Amino acid sequence: MGSTVTYADPPATRAASDAPGSVLAEHAALHDAVQDRVAELIGVYNPQLSADRRTRTATMAFALFKAGLEPRIRARSGRPISPR
Repeated sequence: MGSTVTYADPPATRAASDAPGSVLAEHAALHDAVQDRVAELIGVYNPQLSADRRTRTATMAFALFKAGLEPRIRARSGRPISPR
C-alpha cells in the first residue's frame, strides 16, 4: 500500500534512542509493513472504505495495539510503568 506513517513519538525522541541506526531503520520497515497489512485486512472486511480511510483506521488500530503492549513489556522487563 505504501502509506505514509506518522509516528506518535516526536522524531527527536526516536533519534535520541540508544539503538543503532540499522535497528531503527528495521523497526520503521517492520512498523510500515504491519500497518500496511492491517490496512489490507480492514479493506477485506470493509471494501467500501477509501484507501485513505483504511490507512487512518489501520494507524489508529495499530497505535492502540502498541499502547496496550508497552505496559506489559515494561512490567516484564522490570522497568517502571509510567506515562511519558
